[in-house]
Amino acid sequence: MITYYKRFFNISVLHDYYSNGLSLDLTLTPTEETQQLLKNNKLLFRQNEAGINLLYRSLDEAGTPQIELGDLDLVFKIQTTNRPEFLIISDLDQKAPFPAKTYTEGQLIYFENTPANASTSVSSPEELTHQLIDGRKPSEFTYIFELDPVPVPNNVLLRITDPKGSTTTVEVNESTEIRPDANDIYRVPVSLNKRLKGIYTFVVRDGADTTDLRTEQLYVDDDLVAEPLLGMLRIKYDEITAHHYGNAEYYALKFIRKETFWKFLVANKSQKIDLSVSDLDIEDTSLDSGDPYNVYTFTKGAEPDPTVRINGLDTVVFTSNVRIPFFQRPKLQLTLKQSRPPDVEITLIENLPNPSLRAVHDDQAEIYVFV
Repeated sequence: MITYYKRFFNISVLHDYYSNGLSLDLTLTPTEETQQLLKNNKLLFRQNEAGINLLYRSLDEAGTPQIELGDLDLVFKIQTTNRPEFLIISDLDQKAPFPAKTYTEGQLIYFENTPANASTSVSSPEELTHQLIDGRKPSEFTYIFELDPVPVPNNVLLRITDPKGSTTTVEVNESTEIRPDANDIYRVPVSLNKRLKGIYTFVVRDGADTTDLRTEQLYVDDDLVAEPLLGMLRIKYDEITAHHYGNAEYYALKFIRKETFWKFLVANKSQKIDLSVSDLDIEDTSLDSGDPYNVYTFTKGAEPDPTVRINGLDTVVFTSNVRIPFFQRPKLQLTLKQSRPPDVEITLIENLPNPSLRAVHDDQAEIYVFV
């Protein structure tokens, strides 16, 4: 008996930091519930270099499904093999169509498709845009928060909306009034046991129930709370859109590279350069035009810098005038030149080094150069 499988959908994980455009250190794996769902519906999960494929079992070469699917909700874990480096090279801030929001450690990146927007084009997949989820919690926990300023009066209400949109008001000691302790910290016991897994929205409102004071989204799942996750991906299918079978569908998770200012600290190690008469400059001699680099200029500090000395050496500081993107291929032809009277120009270094990923701090990458 011949077993046939047809492609159900394909998900590519893209990152423009890498030369080939593929994210090399992210993996997608189904949650335990999704694994069981795949098994029950004869769906085959396969990982590949670009992402994942999902295939369905067919009765024939024409693609007649062995099992007719109803609504389908698949959840995948997004994990990275090198989290520190990934966070350095990736811009994970939340962008349109969601409100702007800065990524902070501990948040989850969350992707979700729109069934009606599914694409059957390999070259034009449905690009999924992530939103930021504020954290993860088990089904039972104490919700702890502070308000600045503390409202007067200080009693508040807490409303929780579940993944299906149903909202409840939390009661504490048979009362909806919630008050802070002596340190102005609010602590609310929350029990979501035997409730849906997924994204819950927590809204703190003033006691008069007129104003939102705080809003937070948390992913509630006992099985995932302790896992080293970067994020979650949810793929939904419904019978209404009729996208279950036929042509395979294509999705893309697209990550973008981060940009940062480059700061060169050029130290006069040889002490053969007389900075009182010589002039150091960084010149970009490339013809780069935006794929991904451009031609860059640098602002130079005093020669030598009166406050910065590397290992006790006279130092000149150069800072890029714009942010420069991180990219797997190094930026070339940043040239360090020395000019001195009467009209002498010397190339000291033809290709200055690019910054180490470990040298990035506060939107600035430091590169130490010794001449």
